[in-house]
Amino acid sequence: MITTHTQFDPQFYIESVAAAGTSAVIFTLIGWLSHFLYAHLLVYQQLHEGQKKEWRARTVALIHSIAAIALASKAVWQFPHNSSEMQQIFGSTPELRLAASVSCGYFLWDAVINIWHWRSPGTDYFAFQGLLHGSVCFFVYIASLRPFGLCVTALHLLFEFSTPFLHIRWFLIKLGYASSAIGVTNDYAFVLVFFVARVLMGPFYAYWYFSLMPFVPFSPFHLVFLPSTLISNGLNFFWFYLILQSALVATPTEKKQIGKQKKKRSHSRTSSESKSPAPPRLMQKNANHEVDFIQTNSRCNSKPVVQAMPVCQPVTV
Repeated sequence: MITTHTQFDPQFYIESVAAAGTSAVIFTLIGWLSHFLYAHLLVYQQLHEGQKKEWRARTVALIHSIAAIALASKAVWQFPHNSSEMQQIFGSTPELRLAASVSCGYFLWDAVINIWHWRSPGTDYFAFQGLLHGSVCFFVYIASLRPFGLCVTALHLLFEFSTPFLHIRWFLIKLGYASSAIGVTNDYAFVLVFFVARVLMGPFYAYWYFSLMPFVPFSPFHLVFLPSTLISNGLNFFWFYLILQSALVATPTEKKQIGKQKKKRSHSRTSSESKSPAPPRLMQKNANHEVDFIQTNSRCNSKPVVQAMPVCQPVTV
C-alpha cells in the first residue's frame, strides 16, 4: 500500500532514521564478528593487517549488496505502476522504506569505517574514493527518507546487481582461484551484469527522475538528487569503458603467460638486487612498481591494465 507525504511528517522521518541507525549498528556487528569467523582461516591469517581490515569490510559490503538487491527488487516490483507523479515523488511503501533505511545505514557505516581505517598500511581500500562514495550515498538516502523519490532511489539500488561479482572476484584472488574456471566465469559474469544493470538501465532510471522534476521544480532535494544521478551514470559509463579496455583485451591463456613472464622478471630483479642492494627509497619504489597479475587493492584502478579487469566500487545512489 502506498502512502503519499506531500507535507513533512516528523514522526515518519524519525522512525525511518531510527531504522537506518539500527541498520548501521547491525553492519558494524557483522564486521566485528567476521574477524572471529575468519580468525582460523589460514589465508586470512597470512594477510597484512590492512588487508584483514579490507577482507572484513568487503564481507560487510557483499552482504549489503545481496540484501539491497533483494529488498529493492521486491520494493520496485510491488510499487503501483499506475501511480500518479506525486505518488512517485512523495510516495512510500513499507518495502521502499525498508530498502532505503537499510542502505542508508550501510552507507553511514561505509563512510565511518573509511575514516576509522583511513589509509591503513597494506591496502588503499580505505581512501578518499571510499569516503566520498559512502558520504554521498548516505546523504542521498537520508534525504530520500523524508520521503522523497524513494522509488527512484530503490531503482538505483538495482545497480548493486554487479557488486557481488566484484567482491567475490577479490576473495577468489586472495584464495588463489583467480585463473580458475570459477574465477574466469565470475569475471565475465561481472562484465555482463555490469553492462545490463548499470550502463543499460542507468539512463532509464535517470530519465524517469528527470520526467518527475517539472512537478516539483523548486524542491531543495534536487540539489542532492540531480548531481548524484548525473555523476553515478557518468561513472558507470567510464568504468565500463575501463573494463572493456582492460579485461577483454587478453584471453585467460594470455593472462597466464603474462603472469609467468612477470614472475620471471621479478625473480631476475630479486637476484640482481641481492647482489647490489638498492637504497631504501629505491627498493620501495621497485616494490611498488611490481604490481600483481590482477590489481585488487583499490576500489577503482583508474589506469587501464591490459592483463586485468579494473576493480571498482561504483557509486550507488
